[in-house]
Amino acid sequence: MNSSVLTRLREAMQIRTKVVFSLIVLICLLSAGLKVILYQVVKPEFEQLEKAQFTENIGHTRNLLIQESKRLETLAYDWGVWDQTYAFVSGSNPGFEQSNLSETTVENLTINQMFFVNQQGKVIWSQSHNNEFTGFMPDQLWPDNHLLLNQESLTSSGLLLTRSGPYLFGRSAITDGDDDQPRNGALILLRKLDTALLDLLETLNEHPTTLTVSDTPQWDTQIELISEKEALITAVLPFENSDALSLFLQQQQSRKINHQASDTITTVFLSTLVMGLIVTLMVYLFLRQHILIPIGRLNREAEEFGHNQNVDCFSLPPRDDEIGILFRTFRQMAEKILNYQSNLVKEKQSLEQASMTDQLTGLFNRRYLDQSLPDQIRFSGISEWTFVMLDLDHFKQINDKFGHDMGDLVLEQFSQLLSTLVREHDHCIRYGGEEFLLAMPELSDIAAGECCERIRIAVANHQFGSAEHPLQMTISQGFILFTRYENLNLARIEHYLSYADTALYAAKHNGRNCWVGIDARRSELPTDHIEMLQQLEQGQITILQRDTAS
Repeated sequence: MNSSVLTRLREAMQIRTKVVFSLIVLICLLSAGLKVILYQVVKPEFEQLEKAQFTENIGHTRNLLIQESKRLETLAYDWGVWDQTYAFVSGSNPGFEQSNLSETTVENLTINQMFFVNQQGKVIWSQSHNNEFTGFMPDQLWPDNHLLLNQESLTSSGLLLTRSGPYLFGRSAITDGDDDQPRNGALILLRKLDTALLDLLETLNEHPTTLTVSDTPQWDTQIELISEKEALITAVLPFENSDALSLFLQQQQSRKINHQASDTITTVFLSTLVMGLIVTLMVYLFLRQHILIPIGRLNREAEEFGHNQNVDCFSLPPRDDEIGILFRTFRQMAEKILNYQSNLVKEKQSLEQASMTDQLTGLFNRRYLDQSLPDQIRFSGISEWTFVMLDLDHFKQINDKFGHDMGDLVLEQFSQLLSTLVREHDHCIRYGGEEFLLAMPELSDIAAGECCERIRIAVANHQFGSAEHPLQMTISQGFILFTRYENLNLARIEHYLSYADTALYAAKHNGRNCWVGIDARRSELPTDHIEMLQQLEQGQITILQRDTAS
C-alpha cells in the first residue's frame, strides 16, 4: 500500500471520526438535557418532600418543648387547685410546708424553680435549683403588674426570657378544690432550657438541636440547604415577655431524599446514554454509506485540484440529491478560483505597497520599518549605516492651538521638505506622530553631522502652516553611526534605534533646535548605559553634538 493510499485512508477515517464524535456529542447533549429536565422538574418535587420532612422533624422538636411547658402547666394546676395549697397560701395550713415541701422538691418534680405567690405578690415559698433565681422572678415580692400575675387565664404555659437564659414555665391560679372561693395567688413552675434538657431532646430526637436567642424574624420556619448532603433547619419559638427576641431551634439534618433523587436521576441518565450510543451506531452505518464515502471522494478530488489546478479533477456523480449538487458546486467554485487567482496576486502586490506607505505624508511607515528595512540593510552590501531620529519641536502646541488639521498640514509640509534634503537611496520613514526616521548608508561622522545641520537650518528657515497662520518650526535630531552585522534583524535595529532615540532626547534636553550623534562604528554597541559610559571613557564611542542655534 503506497503513501497516497494511506493518506486517503487517514482522511476517510478523520471524516468518519468527526461524524461519530458529532453523533456521540449529540446523544450526550440529549442525555444531559434529559438530566437537566430531571433536575429542574423532578428534583424540585423531591426537594418539596424533603423540606416537608425537615419541617416535620423540627416541628417534632418544637412540640417537645411545648409539651414540656404543658407538663409544667398541668403540674402547676394539680398543685394550684389543691385545698391544702390554698390554705397554705392563706396562712392557715402551717404544716403544709413540712409535709409536702422539702429541699429536693424542684429536683423531684424535674424543674428548676417553684414559686408560691399570694394575691398581693408576696412570695410565700420558693425554691430554686442551686439557689439561682432570675431577676424576672423575684424571690421576695412580685410587682402587681407582673406578667405571671396579671394573666386572665387560670392556667398558662410558654417560654420566658430572663437574664439567666430561656425558661419554660407552667402557671396555675391557686384556688380551693370546690372553686367557691376567690383565687388566692399563683403557683409558677419553671424549667431552664439547659444542657440537661437538650440531652433529653437529643435522646428523643435523632437530630441534635441547638438553641439560641436572637431578633424575632418575619418567618416561622427556615430551611437552608448547606450542601447536597446536609441542610440547616431553623424554627422560632416566641417569648411571652419579649416581642423583639425569640428562641431559635436549629437542626443540621442529612438530605437523604436529595441523595436518593440524585441516584435515580443518574441511573436514568446513564440508561439514556447507553441507548443513545446504540442508536448512534445505527445512524453512523447509514451515514457512512450515503454521505461519508461520497464526501471522502470529494475531499480527495479537492486535494488533487489543489496540486494540479485543474477543474477536471472533480467528477460529477449521477446523483440529483444534495451530494450531487455539492460535487457540481465544487467544480464551479474551482473554475472561479482559477479566474480570481491571478487578480488576487496583483491586488496583493498593490496592497502590500500601500501598507508600507504612510497615508498622510507619503513616506514609508512603521510597517516598512518592521518588515522590509532589515532585509534592505542586510542585503545592501553596505557595511556602515546611520539612523537619524527627527522630532518637530513643540508640535503638540500646534495641535492644541490650531487643531489637528493644521498639525496634519505641517507634517505634510515637513515630509515634502525632508524628501528634498536627503539622497534618493536614503530611507525616509514616519516613525510615529511628529517623529521621523532616516536610514542612511555610507555616511561619515562629518557627513552625518552636516546632513543633520542642513536639515536643521532648512526647517528653521522654512515657512510652515497656511497664509492665514504662518508658522516657524525647529527640529531636534539624534543619530547613531554603526557597522552592519550579517545577522541584522528587527530586534537589532530596535536596539540601534533606542540609542538614536537617546541621542534625540539629549538634543531635546540641550534646548532643542540642535542635534546629537553617537559614533559606535569601532565597537559593538553597548548593551546598557553603564557599558556605554565605559566605552566613552576608552574612546570607543564618539559623541557628536551641535548646540542650539543662537
